[in-house]
Amino acid sequence: NSSPVTGMLPIVRVQHGCPSAIHIPVADVDGDYVRCRWALGSEGECGDVCQAFAATLLYFCLLLVDTSATAGLYAVALQIEDFNSTTSSVPMSSVPLQFLVNVYSSSSTCG
Repeated sequence: NSSPVTGMLPIVRVQHGCPSAIHIPVADVDGDYVRCRWALGSEGECGDVCQAFAATLLYFCLLLVDTSATAGLYAVALQIEDFNSTTSSVPMSSVPLQFLVNVYSSSSTCG
């Protein structure tokens, strides 16, 4: 089994007050089913940045961002996991991903 990989940017910018979604690019050379989840502090996966950012994470690696947060930098800690079927609950491998979301203020309209 080869672990899943990502080409995620280290910093993602979203405009304050504008609905935003961040797609986490993932791939698995074995063609396994890939899911994303929040990293867990109880498993030692995220240090001091466990769920430090208000967002909804969907299993298919889409992060729906709450941009009502105060402008600033926010850390995101996720785990990217591959499974042998869509119904499997035990990952074959788990890869950490950490990046920053820069919520910035702007007088521009959402676009």
